[in-house]
Amino acid sequence: MMMRRNSLLLLLLIVVLGSSCKFKVKDGLNWDQNLVAPLLKSRVGLEDALKDTTIVQTNSDNSLTVVFRDTLVSLALSDYLVVPDTSYSAKITLSTIKLATDTLTQDITMGQILRQLCEDGQTIACSLYAQQGQTILFMPPLPNLSSDDVPIDASSFFDEADLLTGWMVVEIENQLPLNITSVTFHLRNAGLLTDTLVRKTLGPIGPGQTVSDSADLAGKTVESAMAAKLEDIDIAGGGNFVMDTNAYLRLRIIVKDLTASRATAVFPAQRVLDDYSRINYRFDNGVEITRIKSKTGFVRLQATSTLQDTIEFTYSLPTAIKNGQPVSIQGRLVPDLGSGVATANINFELVDYYIDMTLNGDSINLFPYHLIGDLLYSGRKNTMDLSDSIDVTYGLEGIVPAYIEGYLGQSTFNFKDTINFSFFNSILGGSLDLRNPKVKMTIDNSIGVDGELTVRQMDAINNRTGQTVGLTGTLMSSPTEVRGPRLPNVGQTISTPIILNQSNSNIRPFISLLPDEIRFDMDVLVNKNGNPALRDNFATDQSKIAAYLDIEVPLDGITNNLWLQDTVDIDVSNTTLPKGVEDGKLKLVGSNQFPFDARVQVLFVDQNGAVFDSLFNTGPAFLPAGQVNANGYVDNPGKGELVAAFDQPRFTMLKQRGTKAIMRFWLNTQPANQHVKIYTTYGIDFYLVGDFRYHVGS
Repeated sequence: MMMRRNSLLLLLLIVVLGSSCKFKVKDGLNWDQNLVAPLLKSRVGLEDALKDTTIVQTNSDNSLTVVFRDTLVSLALSDYLVVPDTSYSAKITLSTIKLATDTLTQDITMGQILRQLCEDGQTIACSLYAQQGQTILFMPPLPNLSSDDVPIDASSFFDEADLLTGWMVVEIENQLPLNITSVTFHLRNAGLLTDTLVRKTLGPIGPGQTVSDSADLAGKTVESAMAAKLEDIDIAGGGNFVMDTNAYLRLRIIVKDLTASRATAVFPAQRVLDDYSRINYRFDNGVEITRIKSKTGFVRLQATSTLQDTIEFTYSLPTAIKNGQPVSIQGRLVPDLGSGVATANINFELVDYYIDMTLNGDSINLFPYHLIGDLLYSGRKNTMDLSDSIDVTYGLEGIVPAYIEGYLGQSTFNFKDTINFSFFNSILGGSLDLRNPKVKMTIDNSIGVDGELTVRQMDAINNRTGQTVGLTGTLMSSPTEVRGPRLPNVGQTISTPIILNQSNSNIRPFISLLPDEIRFDMDVLVNKNGNPALRDNFATDQSKIAAYLDIEVPLDGITNNLWLQDTVDIDVSNTTLPKGVEDGKLKLVGSNQFPFDARVQVLFVDQNGAVFDSLFNTGPAFLPAGQVNANGYVDNPGKGELVAAFDQPRFTMLKQRGTKAIMRFWLNTQPANQHVKIYTTYGIDFYLVGDFRYHVGS
C-alpha cells in the first residue's frame, strides 16, 4: 500500500522539533520532561495501494471496479498485403539505332551510250545517234558496255560507318527499246578501286521491265564518298523501233536498315524504345487483385545517355486512372555537349489512383505500362560507337494500397505475446478471491472476409508468487467464427463478442490469481469462406481484424494474508537532532475503515538496497478491521495505537543510512470467508505522534 510521499517524508523526519528549539532555565536546575509532539496526519485509500489508478472505476455507489482493455490481435491491410517494388532496365546502344535510309536514282540514256561508243571509234554508234527520231530497221548487239562512275555523295548523312546490319536494294529499270541481256552493278568506296561494297549481276531485262536484287552490307565500312558503276552491259540487237536518244536505263539504289558499331552521322528521328508490357504481381497465399486504389507510391524513371542527340521519353500507365485521366509522364534526356552525358530522374507520385488490374476483365494482378523513347532529329553529325548507350531503369516503388478488391487468399496468422497487467503489482503475496470477475473478448472485423479465431493457450501468470493458471472452457475447446462485412458495405465493422463467465470457463480463479502478465497464443484464419471465383473480398487501409481483451473486476472479494508493498525515497541526511533527546516512542494511531485486519510494517533501506531497520522491530503491528454493518458497509472503523520505541542511536542510524522506506501491509477479510466490497470512502487514517523524554539542564 503506497502512502503519499510527502506524508512518508514527514513520518520519517521526526526531528521536526529541530535544533532551533531552546529553553531558558536557571543554572544548575535539571529535570526530565515528556514532550508529546504530533508529527503528521495522513490517509491511505485503496487507490494509493494500486499501481495503475487510471483503470480504477468508481461506481455509482462509490464501490470500485477495475476496468482494463488491451489488444490481443491487430491485423491490418498493410500486414496482410505488401505490393512489391518493381524495377526494369533497358540498354540502348548504337547497335539498335538506325542510320538514315537513302535512295539514289541515276539514269543512263541511249544518247550517252551511243556517244561513248562513237568516241571509242565505233562508227555504227555514230550513225545510230544521227538517226534520232527515225525508224531503225536493224541494230546490232552492243556487248560489254560500261557506264562511267556515278559519284554517290552521302556526306549530308554520314562521314563513315562500320555497319553491323544493313541492306542495299539495287533496281534496274529498262526504258530502252531493246532487251538487256545482263548488267553488273558495282558499288565501292570512292577512295580505292578495289574497295568493293556490292557487286551484283542482273538480267535479262525486257523493255519496260524492272529487276532488282539485294545485298547484305553487314560488316562493311561505308564512307560518305562512294562510286557506283554499271559494268558489262549486254544490249541485245533488234530493229523496227524509233531512235530516241532520251530513252534510258535507270539505276535505283536503296540503302535501309543500317545499324553501326561506329558512325559519324546525322541520325534521323526514330523510336529507339517501345516497351509495352505488364507487371504481373505474384502475391502470397493466392491473393488475386482486381482493383486497387493507391494511397502512396511512386513511378520512378532514371535514365542516362552518352548519345549526343536528345531522347524524349513517355512513360504511361493506361489503367491507372485519376479524374478520368491515366498516368502519362514525359521527360527528356538533353545532351550535355561539355560532359557528354545527359541524365533524367523522374518521380511521379501515385496518390488516389484507381488501378484496374484485370487488363479489361481478362486477368488478375496485372499492371500494364508503356515506355516509349524517341531520338529527336538534331541535324548535327555526331560520332558514336558501341560504348555509347542510353541506360533506363523504371518501375513502381512504395505502392501502399488505400483500397483493394478481389480474392484476398486464405492464410493463417499466429499471434503470440504477453500482456503486462500491472494493476496488481503491489500485491506481493496472499490471495484475493474475487466474487464476479467479468472478461470479454471482442473481435472487430472491418476487412471484407470471414475468419476464424483459435485460442491455443491463454495463461494468467503471477510472477510475484510464481503461480500460473491456464484458461479453460468453451473458448479453448473450439474455434470461434469471425464474420466480416460484405460489398458494398466498405467501412463497416462487424463485432463478435465472446463472454467468459463462471459457467463457461475458469475465469474466477484465472483473475483471482492477481496476474501481472497474461500470456496468449492464438491463430487467426483469414478468409475462411472465401471463393476465388467471386473475387468479392475487399479491404481499406483502415480495415483490420482486431481482438480486444476487456477485463472488469469489481473489487468484491475475500482477502487472505494479502500482501501489499510500496517503496518510497527518503532523505534525512541533513536533519539535526535536538540536544537533550534521550529516547522516545513513535506512536502510529490508526483508524481503519477497510473490512480487513491489517498488519503494518515499515522497513528502512540503505543505498545498497539492504534493510537495516524497521519501524516495529518486534514484527508487524496489528490494526483491526472496521466492522461491516447489515448493508455490507463499514460504518465503525477499527482503531489502534501502534507504538515503536526509538532511541538516539536508532535516530542516528536512520539519519546516516536511510535512503528508502518499504511500506508493507498484510490484509485479511473480517469476517473471514465473507465477500466484501471496497468503496472509495474506505481508507486508513493515521496520526504519527512522537513521545520523547527530554533532559533539561546540565
